[in-house]
Amino acid sequence: MSAEELLTLMREYQPDLEEDDAALLRLSYEYAEEKHRGQLRRSKRPYFEHPYEAAKILIEMRMDLPTVCAGLLHDVLEDTNVHVEHLTGYFGSEIASLVEGVTKLSALPFQVYEERQVENYRKMVIAMARDVRVVIVKLADRLHNMQTIHFLEAMKQQRIAKETLDIYAPLAARLGIHRIRTQLEDLSFKTLEPEKYSEIAAKVAEKRDERESYAVEMGEKIRQTLEEGGIKGSQVFGRPKHFYSIHQKITMRGIPFEEIHDLIAFRALVKEKNDCYLALGQLHSKWPPKHGRFKDYIATPKSNMYRSLHTTIMDRARSVEVQIRTYEMHRVCEFGIASHWLYKESGSMGGGALNGSIDQFAWFRQLLEQIRDVRNPSEFMQTIGEELFDDEIFVFTPNGDLKSFPSGVTPIDFAFAIHTEVGLTATGAKVNGRIVPLRSELRSGDVVEILTDQDARPSRDWLRFVKTGRARNKIKRWWREQEFERNVAIGRQLIETELHERKLASASLLTPESLNRLTEELGAASPEALLADVGSRQISAQRIYHMLAPPGEPRPRKPTLPQMIDARLDGIAHTETRIAKCCAPVPGDDVVGYVTRGRGVTIHLRNCPRISSEFERVRPIQWRASGTESYPTNIIVESDDRKGLVRDVAEAIAAMGVNIHEGHVKTPDAFTAMHYWRIQVNDAQHLRAALDAIMRVKGVRRAARVRQNG
Repeated sequence: MSAEELLTLMREYQPDLEEDDAALLRLSYEYAEEKHRGQLRRSKRPYFEHPYEAAKILIEMRMDLPTVCAGLLHDVLEDTNVHVEHLTGYFGSEIASLVEGVTKLSALPFQVYEERQVENYRKMVIAMARDVRVVIVKLADRLHNMQTIHFLEAMKQQRIAKETLDIYAPLAARLGIHRIRTQLEDLSFKTLEPEKYSEIAAKVAEKRDERESYAVEMGEKIRQTLEEGGIKGSQVFGRPKHFYSIHQKITMRGIPFEEIHDLIAFRALVKEKNDCYLALGQLHSKWPPKHGRFKDYIATPKSNMYRSLHTTIMDRARSVEVQIRTYEMHRVCEFGIASHWLYKESGSMGGGALNGSIDQFAWFRQLLEQIRDVRNPSEFMQTIGEELFDDEIFVFTPNGDLKSFPSGVTPIDFAFAIHTEVGLTATGAKVNGRIVPLRSELRSGDVVEILTDQDARPSRDWLRFVKTGRARNKIKRWWREQEFERNVAIGRQLIETELHERKLASASLLTPESLNRLTEELGAASPEALLADVGSRQISAQRIYHMLAPPGEPRPRKPTLPQMIDARLDGIAHTETRIAKCCAPVPGDDVVGYVTRGRGVTIHLRNCPRISSEFERVRPIQWRASGTESYPTNIIVESDDRKGLVRDVAEAIAAMGVNIHEGHVKTPDAFTAMHYWRIQVNDAQHLRAALDAIMRVKGVRRAARVRQNG
């Protein structure tokens, strides 16, 4: 482990590295080693091994000098007492900016885990748009962490591996860095499903010698076939498929391992683009191609710059996958966007390059647009996951413009990709000249035309089948705007309830001044827009509480002591009498007392399943409403999904003198809304009166009490 080892590796692909550059790398090495001296990883190994190995991974990716130096230094801002100004003075603004960018991706200031992760990913995407090298350093950092993940506790291993499989591996694929992607996938697979990983590894090892022998023999046959066709200077080699891709074929296609014959993919490298098509013809003239297994990614490259011809030929009864590409295409296929730094015409690509004229990275800008207004954690993660997924199809507009999409998209996804207004006013679609339903699945090569009507409006039902985050987010945004006032009222109620349950006074905390401050900090358009985001579950009320609570405020979600009540067991008053949370009885219900050891008596419904088998500890009990106490209970309301209905239900509840603790609404289909309310009532009669009032609201189909035990 030395700076000279790194320099030797760099000179293999950058032989003209100047002495000033070499001195800069040595300085980065020495600086990082000094700052991390004395720090240990979970493995008890020196911490500096981690940034050193990350730098080696970046060298394997053929990255430029500033990126390799940033790999060595990527943890000094976070884990030592170094400031960015100090780094700038030592290493210059470019390296310091890269290190600061990686550090910001690691800073997780939010109290709620899901929201913390969302903001981290949002910053990652923004960092890609500014200087994608920041994210490449992050990928190298994550790869080495995955290589040493076995030193962590099991629960943390599972969380990190799932995050890697869901986000970092697809991100590497989107950037075209397939060498990193396959390693991340296999390491995640090994952590998440060790038994399946070991099973596949054992089966692959059983006939390894046989496959390696076949790879050499078949590779030479392919090379000779190309040479016989006049294609000079070609190279052919076989590469075994990685374990995770085999696992996907077994699980997603239902193919038993024993029937998977194409465990080796052959790469045929040629000098010129025209040679690719000549090579394809030569292969098909000697071996019959397998129907439906040809793809031309040279004529229609993937959005991550991937170009290659894919075909599957039949060698006797064996399927043989062959990928044909030029040497230049192969370099990009292996290293993706990372391949740009050493083979560009001038200077370092550096910051802002993705905002330039490189059309292949238009998906970055599209992704930025899609996540800008998405605040809800689950929606954000869904959007990120879909947009990073790299299984693409290509369809055409009526004018012949080519558009790429993830597989499974519908005409509605296509409409929103053309223009938001086209999507919002879509009424139908023609695919290849024939009218089709809007939920139809598009296929590569389709020509799609969208029919519109300026008076049309989007349907909630579209949310059930659209595939792209752009379409889904635009539809939801339109509906949020239509229900803005309702969401403002619900948002305020949710925040007040959250503060009330924390024993905080909402009147003193939820002021116009505090709302203005939160609006600025969270980047909302206005205080009303902020409340609407809370009401539509884009921002959680819990997050607002954390931002409003005074410093040092205790964090328990609810009071730890149970509610004490006045009741009599066998004619004797008990001060330690409490209400069971499982069935949540209220005065007026048919109840019994359950004698607990050392904790007095708990009141349950007579038919509560929790006490049905312990009759020897159940006693009759007298319990009447005091007239001053109220009790929490949960209700469910099923209704039509119409504008203003939630407000009308809330007003009906309030009119009966019932306090609302919290509420939320789900829409299982285009016509139904399910309301879940937690309210405070005096007794069973008070509850029945509230349910009757709700049933009188237009559009309500059912209103009933819900207990935790069902």
